Amino acid sequence: LFVPSLFMGALLGRMTGNVMVYLNAQVWTISDRIEPGVYAMVGAAAMLGGVCRVTISLTVIMFELTGGLQYVVPFMVGILTAKVVGDAMNDGIYDSYIQIRKYPFLHQHDAADPMFQQSADSIMENQVFGVSLYGNTIGSLLNKFRQYNFHGFPLLASSEHDVLLGYLHTDEMKSHFEKVVSSWGAAYTLDSPVRFKRFEQ
Repeated sequence: LFVPSLFMGALLGRMTGNVMVYLNAQVWTISDRIEPGVYAMVGAAAMLGGVCRVTISLTVIMFELTGGLQYVVPFMVGILTAKVVGDAMNDGIYDSYIQIRKYPFLHQHDAADPMFQQSADSIMENQVFGVSLYGNTIGSLLNKFRQYNFHGFPLLASSEHDVLLGYLHTDEMKSHFEKVVSSWGAAYTLDSPVRFKRFEQ
C-alpha cells in the first residue's frame, strides 16, 4: 500500500510536470525553469497522504528522503490538499479496512451519539439478581442458574444488604453441583445446604 501509492502519485505528478513544461515552452511562460521531478515528488506525497490520511509525519518523511528544505512548503500544500479532498469524499484506507474487518476501535467523540448523552445509571439494571451468603441449597442455586440466562451472579452479604462479596460463575457452579450430586449420591442431595466458608464470619 505504501510503495504503490508513492509510485502512482509520482507517475501522476511527473505527467503533470511534463504538461507544465510543454505549456511553459509552447503556450505561455510561467517560469524560466520547471522541474518535472519536483512535481513527481509532490504527487507521490499527495497520493500517499490522500490514501492514508497522514500529514505531518509524511511531510517529515519526504523532507528526509529529499533533503531539500525548499520543498517542504510544496509537500505541505500537496498533502493537506489531498487530505481535505479525501476527507470530503470518504474515510481513509485504514479506517475503511477497520470497518470492513469489523475490528474493535475507539470512535471519535460524537456529540450526537446517544452513548455520549446517557449516564451509566440510565442503562444499568436496577434490580440486582444476586445470591445471598446464607440460606442456599444446591437445588435452589441450580434453579436460579437455570431460570436466568446470566453468565454469573454477585455474591451478596444478605438479601437486605447489597454488599458485594464475590462473583459466582454460572457454568462453573452448575457443573460443580451436578458433579457433586451425581458422584456422592446420598451424601449430597438437592436439599443439601451450600456454604461459602471463605466469606463467613
